[in-house]
Amino acid sequence: MFKKTKLINIVRNETADKVKEYLNKKKVDKKTFEKFKTKEENPLYVSMIIRKDFDMSQELIKVMIKVKADINKYDEAEQTILHYVCNTFTSDASFIMALLQFPGINVNAKNRDEQTPLHIFCNHFANVQSYKTVLQKFVELHAEIDATNSYLETPLIKTVKNQKLRGLIVQFLIDNGANINVANKAKNTALHFVVVLNRVDLINILVKGGADIYCLNNKNESPLSLAKEKGSMAVITKLYEVHNLLQWLSSISNDFVALYARKFLQQELHPKLLKSLNDTISIVMEFCSHFSLFDVLNDPNQQVDFPTALNFCEQMSVGLGVLHNNKPSILHRDFKSLNVLVTNDYTLKISDFGMSRFDTTENREKDLKELSGTIPYCSPEIIPSDGHQGLYTTKSDIYSLGIVFWEIFRRVVFGSYTKPWFKEYNIPAANDFAILNLISEGKRPTLEIKEYNEACKNYVPPSVHQLYYSCVDEEPDKRPNAEELIKMIESMKQEYIHNNTIWNKYYVPVGYKKM
Repeated sequence: MFKKTKLINIVRNETADKVKEYLNKKKVDKKTFEKFKTKEENPLYVSMIIRKDFDMSQELIKVMIKVKADINKYDEAEQTILHYVCNTFTSDASFIMALLQFPGINVNAKNRDEQTPLHIFCNHFANVQSYKTVLQKFVELHAEIDATNSYLETPLIKTVKNQKLRGLIVQFLIDNGANINVANKAKNTALHFVVVLNRVDLINILVKGGADIYCLNNKNESPLSLAKEKGSMAVITKLYEVHNLLQWLSSISNDFVALYARKFLQQELHPKLLKSLNDTISIVMEFCSHFSLFDVLNDPNQQVDFPTALNFCEQMSVGLGVLHNNKPSILHRDFKSLNVLVTNDYTLKISDFGMSRFDTTENREKDLKELSGTIPYCSPEIIPSDGHQGLYTTKSDIYSLGIVFWEIFRRVVFGSYTKPWFKEYNIPAANDFAILNLISEGKRPTLEIKEYNEACKNYVPPSVHQLYYSCVDEEPDKRPNAEELIKMIESMKQEYIHNNTIWNKYYVPVGYKKM
């Protein structure tokens, strides 16, 4: 049947099964796959780019690996198959991953414009569920994060032009060592392009990572001056926030900074508690570049999956444990996501101890019997009812921690942030009285449980459900302490490791849309 037929003709006109049959019956060698001058003569190009047949492509790749064919061969346009695939498949990662798993694939191959496949991928890819898997594979294969094309543009600069995932990809590149201030031939940095393209969403990410708002291009324009010229108020406002902060920091005398540094370094505090100085100079504190946990959960450029969520929960439990195990115990009394700060490496820091009190006999008679904190996070026992006033204890902090757990896990399974109470119970903004009534009635922000199946998004796994509801139990004595929480979370982390495929069925990434 295939006596005089060439492979390229079978690939062009037949099914994947016919291609498989041909490859099994005919004796093919590496020349079968390498002897092409134009892309239309390349069997893999026709299979992947023209026919977009994944099964057929897999059959070809299997044989190419077996005969040790060169997957990195250039065509007449000086492109490799990986260049074409990264440019063509902007929402389907399967073809890209198939090539990245090919032994010897050259992820740093440059085309006529000196662009690597990573340049093209960062510029175009738009699938929020698989972008990270592909990028991690590029890194694993030693892709040059700061490779430059003929215009001296790096993948980071190309990402600024991405229409869908620019924030997520920029953050990944920065986390993996990308040079934020590298400039192209015109001396424009990524931040210059952010201003020109009005990418307000990228300003915080780049500036947090160290982007220079004063660097000049060939026209002596800084990102700040360029923003003024373009007249984009949103960009100008954002950049001026940074400009004013930098001006303020530069105004602090060296003597003061030295004094602060000495005092700061002399302190020995637990790493989960925010370091600060005494009241006279407490305005200067450890810098937490991701601001608060509330900000992280609200940021559409931040993916929060189950490993991240469990890590956050464990860190907060450890921090509260340090406070509660102090002699006497320290009660935070205003624990909420806004009071948990996040450093550059995502270490969480408990902060804002303005309402905190020692758990002493004297305080139990007065301060610890007063309603304190932010109402959506308040435990039922401290709400006055029928002339009775409960007592604030360590378990009241645990209740507040449980509400923060709710914020985190709801973000994981919905892909966006929701304030506790308000949306679920249709409460107008700033109506604390309505929330107090709901708490008194035994109501809670809900996390719905569902055993694993194909339609379990927006629900939580059973162990997450148990963790949350144990923290917000009506009876303080039935709530776990910090040490017990840590053990529960450690067990859940192991459960995730052994059952991550099941757990990830509950996960909803930012930008996910049901098909």
